[in-house]
Amino acid sequence: MQWNLRSFNRQRSNLRLLLSTYNPLVVCLQETLLTSPPVPVPSYHFVSSPTSLHDTSILVHHSVPFEPLPLPTPLPCTIARVFLRRWFTVVSLYLSPSVSVDFSQLDSLLTRLPRPFLLLGDFNCRHSLWGDSVISPRGRLLEQFLASRDLVLLNTGSYTRIDPRTHSSSCLDLSFCTPDASLDFSWSVLDSTFSSDHFPLLLTLTSFSCPPSPPRWCFGGADWSSFTSLTVPSPPPSPSSSAPELFSFFVSLLLAAASSAVPRSSRPPGSKSVPWWSPDCARALRIKRSKWKTYCRRRSTPDATYYFVLYKQAAAFLRRTVKEAKRSSWRSYVSSISSYTPVSTVWS
Repeated sequence: MQWNLRSFNRQRSNLRLLLSTYNPLVVCLQETLLTSPPVPVPSYHFVSSPTSLHDTSILVHHSVPFEPLPLPTPLPCTIARVFLRRWFTVVSLYLSPSVSVDFSQLDSLLTRLPRPFLLLGDFNCRHSLWGDSVISPRGRLLEQFLASRDLVLLNTGSYTRIDPRTHSSSCLDLSFCTPDASLDFSWSVLDSTFSSDHFPLLLTLTSFSCPPSPPRWCFGGADWSSFTSLTVPSPPPSPSSSAPELFSFFVSLLLAAASSAVPRSSRPPGSKSVPWWSPDCARALRIKRSKWKTYCRRRSTPDATYYFVLYKQAAAFLRRTVKEAKRSSWRSYVSSISSYTPVSTVWS
């Protein structure tokens, strides 16, 4: 996944919502606007460098083997090697519209990248080649650069950004890969900007899914009296049994008793519930999504600004609702513990 989120800290709640909804393995972020490493994101490693921290970063899921690749380059980018069925080099790049671009620097970077690689980012280049209605001077330069390079464009022509002032659409976020990786990914645009002006882009690894996490035992709902009775062997093992046979008998007896008396979680892999989520949060999220769909339908009408303001108000209301839900949940939790509360209960 790639996304220009327009400030990591301001968009933290929307980023966590995006991660919990789609559970991506790797996320390339642009315009992070960070001055120091952020608070860790649950279940993800944060990858960046001091020189690119303000512009780009990469989040890698804890289940994915990876290694940062600090190649020296003047371009604002973050590079990492990740294992997704095989090793891929992933580059998160941001080219600011206010800074001139020397494509020879990009060429120098690409020649040093281990293959196969993915080049993902906000290029701020407009061209009909990737579905834009306008051809900008930088877009022409990028087209000329790509003409002599062995790269495949994954974009399908869908717009990736909506200007909040003019309500016009453009294709600024581009996804490139080497030919040996072009059949490994399918490209799509999500249907919400998550309060940014750029849509998150989803690159799905074809014929691949996350290995399912094994279900966990829910000891809080266990029927221990039933478990105790089920662990009494009937008939008991033979006294002449060997140690390996006795061990196998003991393990199978415990698992059979646990399967009958201890429930197991049925939560999908990767999804994690949060204690502060409430019906008010769910209702505010539905309202925000509804306002966004209404704005998308009315974006080409004279009253587009009115519907965009309604969407922004709904987004602000969702942020306030989530913030208040977190505060209330934390206060309720703190008031429920004391100096006599066991440590296991505090951290459970």
